[in-house]
Amino acid sequence: MRFVPPTTSRRTLSRGILFAGCVAAAVVGTCGRPAFAQANWTGGTSTDYFDGANWSGGTVPASGATVNILTPATYMPSYTGDNTGNQTGEFNVQPGATFTMTSGTFQTGGMNIPSNNASGIATFNMVSGSVRVAAGPSFNAGPR
Repeated sequence: MRFVPPTTSRRTLSRGILFAGCVAAAVVGTCGRPAFAQANWTGGTSTDYFDGANWSGGTVPASGATVNILTPATYMPSYTGDNTGNQTGEFNVQPGATFTMTSGTFQTGGMNIPSNNASGIATFNMVSGSVRVAAGPSFNAGPR
């Protein structure tokens, strides 16, 4: 009996293992997609949503980021503008926190504003503008 070495090189084998790992990861939704960061409102500087100094990490949330409006904060966010093309992945307002939208368009992949509980009420004040939620209804306020 004669031994015949396999024709698969180490390089091909390692690619196969990497591919198999990627396929397995794709089943749970982690392969080929960037991991989006969490952006937590700290509100230490002002009410300006677009001021990076008001966010953990010092930058305004990137497109796809999970945005959390948290308490306690010295200032609660006020949003005036348009994040079209920079849609948040998920938008969460913690009980006791308030998010005020004065004008513009706010786009998000999902929105979580819990009702009254032991921690307080999460508030989304919409003075004017529109909110577009990919995973649910859209909201509009202001003059028509």
